[in-house]
Amino acid sequence: GQLPATAERHQDVRRESGAPIPCNVQQLPTTTEGHQDPGGGPAFAGAPIPRVTREATVAEPEAAAPAAPAQDSSGSFLCWALKTLNEGQAAEICTDSLDQLAGFELRVLCPTCKGHCPDHVRCRQRAEQAAFRHRAEGPYPSELKDWADAANQPNLGTWMVWMVHRVYLNDPSLESLDFGCFHVPRGDKEPRILPKLFKALASNTHLKHLMLGNTALESDKVCISHLGDALRANSTLEKLDLQANFLEMCDLAVIFEALAENTGLKELKVNFQACAKQSFRDLMLEQGNDVYKAAAAAFRSNRSLVKLDLILLQRHWQDQICRGLMQNRQELRKSVVPKAGG
Repeated sequence: GQLPATAERHQDVRRESGAPIPCNVQQLPTTTEGHQDPGGGPAFAGAPIPRVTREATVAEPEAAAPAAPAQDSSGSFLCWALKTLNEGQAAEICTDSLDQLAGFELRVLCPTCKGHCPDHVRCRQRAEQAAFRHRAEGPYPSELKDWADAANQPNLGTWMVWMVHRVYLNDPSLESLDFGCFHVPRGDKEPRILPKLFKALASNTHLKHLMLGNTALESDKVCISHLGDALRANSTLEKLDLQANFLEMCDLAVIFEALAENTGLKELKVNFQACAKQSFRDLMLEQGNDVYKAAAAAFRSNRSLVKLDLILLQRHWQDQICRGLMQNRQELRKSVVPKAGG
């Protein structure tokens, strides 16, 4: 009944089970506003809760107790999206045009509130915050299991294929795509989801919000390269959430390098990627220099990004990155506030 206490156990449970892992809501003061991190890495469920500020970073994910998953022919565990993928239906979807898809619809509910909320990860954070207010250990194991079970919805895999194909077709009615708190299959397991999504994003002109937080997104050189290319070409996307996944420092660097050529993204969340050997904070202290360097360099030309969820631990890079954010915010205010006498 006890919750796991190490990042290694979190990663083992998540990789073996294929189940999505809830985000722990214990938070640290944000550093994108020019504040210093108070020290101490992201806490796991059951640890004391640090002081929470108006804007706070998302902490590392907490493992849930999953049901026994199925296996494929190679013995690898299948995530729920692959288990619920209707191959015939998915193949038909991927050959249809927008007109042919007009009468087709699949619905998936938020695994936390079981409703149609606009941000699954934020909904999970609020639920966990409420749980921590009632007891120091946070959510009960039964609550974590309920959230994990609620993510195992019928037709989840087919729904993901359908949503990605709508992005590929540049559906004007699709402005927000939220896979948050669902386990998204790896690109080599299902090319019609992540690989296709990142490629399609390059030419899509309608999608504004892409939420992939807490989706078990792993380091994949090809997929992240496609995402970087998409960010360079896309000027419509305004919000990208990649928090609480398994991305590595090289992946984050690729994303920030692409932002140097991006003209539309306003909000980026990449905080607290899970690591088996150390906390995200320690990882950023030891290996984050290239990430900070790429982020600071991006602001030399990027004039759109005004909100960044990334823990800043080095004063030199903190000053440069915060200066870039403030400059962009000032430019945004000037563009929306009418001039006196105008």
